[in-house]
Order: sequence, then C-alpha cells, then structure tokens
Amino acid sequence: MTADAASAVVGHIAVAADTAVVGHAAVSGDAASAIEGDAPSVVAADVGVAGDSPVAGDSVVVEGSAVVGDSSVVEDAASAVVDGGGGRSLLDGGGIPLVGAAGRPTAEEVEQVFVGPTARYTRIEVAAIAGVPQSLAERIWRALGFATRADDAVAFTDADVAALQRVRTMLDRGLLNERTVIRMARALGQTTARLAQWQAEIMIDAVLDGRRHPADEDLAKVLSTAERLLPDFEHVLLHVWRSQLAAAGTRLLTVTDLNDEIVPTRLTLAVGFVDLVSFTQVSRELDEHALGDLVEGFEARAADVIAAHGARLVKTLGDEVLFTAMTPRLAAEISLDLVEAITGAGDGPNVRIGLAHGPVVPMMGDVFGTTVNLAARLTAIARPGTIVIDGSMAQALDDAPDLEIHRIRRRPARGLGVVQPYVLRRPP
Repeated sequence: MTADAASAVVGHIAVAADTAVVGHAAVSGDAASAIEGDAPSVVAADVGVAGDSPVAGDSVVVEGSAVVGDSSVVEDAASAVVDGGGGRSLLDGGGIPLVGAAGRPTAEEVEQVFVGPTARYTRIEVAAIAGVPQSLAERIWRALGFATRADDAVAFTDADVAALQRVRTMLDRGLLNERTVIRMARALGQTTARLAQWQAEIMIDAVLDGRRHPADEDLAKVLSTAERLLPDFEHVLLHVWRSQLAAAGTRLLTVTDLNDEIVPTRLTLAVGFVDLVSFTQVSRELDEHALGDLVEGFEARAADVIAAHGARLVKTLGDEVLFTAMTPRLAAEISLDLVEAITGAGDGPNVRIGLAHGPVVPMMGDVFGTTVNLAARLTAIARPGTIVIDGSMAQALDDAPDLEIHRIRRRPARGLGVVQPYVLRRPP
C-alpha cells in the first residue's frame, strides 16, 4: 500500500469502527496498557464515542451508522463504508475477480479494494472541509504513520474528511484534548500497521505456493481472496477490539483492588521474560523457512499459555516474549507451564525465564521500569529450562506448598548492582 493510501486506516478501519482516531489502542493486546495507564474514564469515553446509536458486540461494523450516524459527516463517505466494507469491489456480479483478467493487480486496484473512493482532496483541502486546523491534521497523519504530502498532492478521500470531522466533534464536546488525540492516533497507527503487515503475510503464505515465484495471476488471486474476506474481517476486528478494551478496563480495576496506593501512571505487576536459549546459534543452522517456523511456534505456544491464564502478552521480540500478570502466583504458574509446554514439545531450543514483581510504568502499550529491567537480567542468569525470580516474588510465594524456591548465590546484574536471585520449580 502506498503512502497515498492514508485513508486505508483513517477512512476504512477507523471510520468503520465509528471511533476515528480514538479507536484500536488495544486491538492486538500490545496497546492494552495504554488504556491501563490512563484513567478508567478513557475506556468509557472511548466506547461512548464509538457509536451515536446503541451498539453491541460486532454488530456495529459496516452497517452505515459508522459514517452516517453523525450529520456532520459528508454523505459521499457513507457509501464508502456501506458498499463492500469501504472499498470498491473488483468482483463482477457473479463473484468472479475482474483483476484476474487484467493480470497483475495495480496499486490503484489494491487501493480500490481496501480504501474505496478515488482521492479527491489535497491535505489543505481535507483539513479545511473537516474544520480541523491544518497543523493538527498534519500531526494526526504523522502519528498514524503516513508521510506528509505536498500541498498540491491529491491524496485524501471523503472518508478522510469524515474521520477528521469526528475528531473535531470529540474536541468540540470536550471528550478529548489534542494531546490525547495524537496519542490515540499513534497507538492506532502503529498497531494497525503491524496488524495489516502480519495479516498480509499470512494471506500470502496461505494462498501462494512458496516453492515457486508467484505469477501475476497468483497475486490477483491473493487480492480477490482478501476482498471476499474483508467484510468478515472487519466485523471480527471490531468485536475483538471491544473485547480487548473490556479486558484492559477489567485489568485496571483488578490492579486497583489489589493495591490501594496505585496511581494511574504506575502499576504493581509481576513481569516475566521468556527467552529461547542459544537462539543466535540455532538461527545460523536453519534456513529462512525453518527459522520462521521456529519463531512462530515459540511465540504461538507462549501466547496460548499466557492467554489461558488470563495474563497479558505485552510484546514479542523474536526469541523473547514479555508478559505481565496481576499476581506473583499467577506469573509463577504461567512460567512453569511455559517451560513444560515449550521444552516438552521437543521440537526446538529450550527456554529460560526471569520473573520480577514490583512497580511498572505502562506506556504506549509497553511496560517500563526497574522491575522490567530486573526480569530481563534474571533471564540472563537462568540456566536452560529454569525459572529465576527476584526477592519480592520469592517472598510472595514462600508459603505455597506446591512450589519450591531455592536461594542461589548473589549475582551482579548489569545496571542494577548485585541482586539476590532464587530458582522456582515444582516439587519432584
């Protein structure tokens, strides 16, 4: 997708979700702590903005109210969402892909499928029509991850106007200030960019034969398949996003109940780093496909175990996974199950885990602070197949009859001085 497709996110997904820039801060789970780090009212305000009429679950997506529910939105944008989920169909009446007849899909055809109407406005015109200051509109586009266009470049659609008008409405109503709008736009842009890239890679892998170079007809098949799936994907996307918002709000309430001294910018959590042992060496011995399978298998197993326990996978780093849990006990159970699931599979390298418990700063969907750094340092101390924890974790788990905690010698931890680690395991 080219930079001209600025409305791919703003006009297609964001408008369809009826949240414009306020949406998707937690669509993938990585940005959940961005909600946790703000006041609980952010969740309520987000959901409140996401529909001028009562909405429930995934019934909100492309029924038209996403754009036409606000009288300030241009009428031309309504058809962009109602007709085909935002894009102009490249299928004929019988469901036959027209792009296949023309051979290799063009950039214009790709944009027609995913974005919709042809661009009509320059960046100056789209801001003026929406009633949003030019400087704010440019900050929003950049936060979403799109390049600044030349003054005379026609690169924006009616859907972009509609999205900006919703931003203006939020500001006029006092629901959000400009700083919050930009933060939400950055969360939306970064999250959806990774989501779109990831899904595109999955679709290509599912549709194409990786053993040969794709022909033009193969690429046309990918595009037509994506077009057929797009409406259902939109429904599922919004439903999952709302569910993630609910989960983020619930986590915030839970942590608040556990710690009366909590402030919105700091949480007390258990933090875990899961590391694939000898990943650099193993990666040199595998071809690209085998390496991809190894990383995806590791991340998938880790994600499944973490989700099954109701904890949060913060991010994946190829050979590492970072997660947070509400309590030391929950983090311990996740870690023990992770070692068993990944090591027990016997189809890849072993893992080692570091756990620490203490205050963290949630920001931009990530977590920061000394507790996070300590967990990472403890991972480096751990031997293959073991779990090393800090003193706070050891103290909290000391009375657990089904766990064994062994004190080991003190070790230097880079940037943290000398620390006292403990080894966690289940009794034999």
